[in-house]
Amino acid sequence: MVALALAHDTGNYTMNKREKRELLVRSKRRWVLSTIELVEEDPGPFPKIATQIFNDRTPMLINNYQFRISGTGVTEEPMGVFSIGETDGVVSVHKSIDRETYPFFHINFDIMDKETGNPVDRTLGFDVAIKDINDNEPYFENLVTKASVKESLPEGYLPVPLIVKDRDEANTENSAISLRVLSQEPAEPQINLKQVEGTKMSQLTFTGCFDYD
Repeated sequence: MVALALAHDTGNYTMNKREKRELLVRSKRRWVLSTIELVEEDPGPFPKIATQIFNDRTPMLINNYQFRISGTGVTEEPMGVFSIGETDGVVSVHKSIDRETYPFFHINFDIMDKETGNPVDRTLGFDVAIKDINDNEPYFENLVTKASVKESLPEGYLPVPLIVKDRDEANTENSAISLRVLSQEPAEPQINLKQVEGTKMSQLTFTGCFDYD
């Protein structure tokens, strides 16, 4: 802050309105960026405008600047997802995204002096989270599960684990799973599913008894 330093050194220097205004601009310099919202598997059409970025320094540079973008989806895999207009700061998306492979993108924005190629402000880092859709079916970790139980096992809880997974975002409606018994052979003892109280888990139960013979 040259103006402040000069005022301190001379003791009697008074800034005029223009200098005060320029000092205020320098001290409040910042990036302006609206929220980027991207939904996975967006069918397009592409390119699609995602947002527009601004920097308070651009009026002082009188068009002698350019925006640059780097990071995930630009200079790192998956490349070719994002681009930026060098002069208008418009950020565009060029292809659909699979959230299960890339749940978020870390993007860096810079504003450069065209003549020197040097940055004129600090890099702005921005994380873009990809909104999940229900595009994955739940599946059993093991299609066939084998278990041994005693013939004398009293009816109630059946100690056979069933592990079901879903690749959609955890703890959302998209990854909610419900289970039911469709059929069984033999018909006795009758096997059911019971919700574990206070959890989202279910457990196998049975009524009747096992007959080894």
